[in-house]
Amino acid sequence: NNTFYDILLPIVNKGGDCDTNGALAGMLAGALYGRKGLYKGWLKKIKKEIKRDIERQTIKLLQI
Repeated sequence: NNTFYDILLPIVNKGGDCDTNGALAGMLAGALYGRKGLYKGWLKKIKKEIKRDIERQTIKLLQI
């Protein structure tokens, strides 16, 4: 059983175009595992205002 963390960590640590690959893998893994599957240690590091922006954007995307 893979987790969001198990999928994303090797991709972003691989080098090369890891930011783009990590963004794509993160979106797909996020869709697969949902918010509850996100790595809690990373969530704690997101600034509150950025987290609010992400939540607003997510709502807008889901409405499309």
